[in-house]
Amino acid sequence: MAESGQINHLLITILIDNTAGMRGTVGEKGFSALAEVGYSNGDARKILFDTGPTGTSLLNNLKILKKDLQGLDCIVFSHGHWDHVWGIPALLPPENPATFLFCHPAALDRKWARDDAGGLEIKSIHAELSPEKLGQLIPIKTSSEPEELFPGVFATGEIPRRNPNEVLSEGLSRIRVDGPSGPEVDQIPEDLSLLFKLADGSIVILTGCCHAGVVNTIDSAREITTFSEIAGLIGGLHLLDAPQPRLDFTVEELRKFTIREIGACHCTGPKGIHHLKNAFPAQFRDVEVGTQFEYAVP
Repeated sequence: MAESGQINHLLITILIDNTAGMRGTVGEKGFSALAEVGYSNGDARKILFDTGPTGTSLLNNLKILKKDLQGLDCIVFSHGHWDHVWGIPALLPPENPATFLFCHPAALDRKWARDDAGGLEIKSIHAELSPEKLGQLIPIKTSSEPEELFPGVFATGEIPRRNPNEVLSEGLSRIRVDGPSGPEVDQIPEDLSLLFKLADGSIVILTGCCHAGVVNTIDSAREITTFSEIAGLIGGLHLLDAPQPRLDFTVEELRKFTIREIGACHCTGPKGIHHLKNAFPAQFRDVEVGTQFEYAVP
């Protein structure tokens, strides 16, 4: 990596979320965020984290928000579910080439479910194009291990699930993958988050759905890099159907950290958002399409 500077500026813009913001933007179930990273030596990086469920909405919101993807360095998939990956065909060459796509290898697995009539619903990238075709259009780098994508920008890789309170949501049990002995419940092992290590020693954590659990995710972040505090915790936390003990556990554990800002959205759900907002009234920010989180270090 050519950069030698530290991250002294970070701007995260929510491009896709369940809730629309500015007039003309489109809200839909899904997530996408643009991270613009500035370094102390003048270098910069632009990363698209997830692409939402449709390219049409993503491109519309980019236009309304006056954001463009020219000079995009990297696309990252947090995991392989449709509402985070189906937007990518609209971004591929020649429309808007990125340097590469990064994800856990399991993010490219075929995922499916049966609808009420017994029909097959594809829930992964395969509904739009095959991973082989995708790889012909953009270089793909996969890893299950933590990866420093750019200086100070880390993908967590596969997150160990050590906390018994953070089990996979029952609502996801209908989604299957093709296992060695036939169809099996998708455990979403590929779930990853992005970490941005700022020059002041704090980090920003950007999550897609946090299927591995937010506490497990923070525990992984501590193993990947040291940090003084969490400047921002932004994205989906998948608490929409969490039982009360898990909500209480989440709040109890988050209180152990100094967190400046919480921007929980998407699959956090009304119940999860209400619980976090009550527990962290000073830190919590409502999120919608167009919401921005900016971090500047003198």
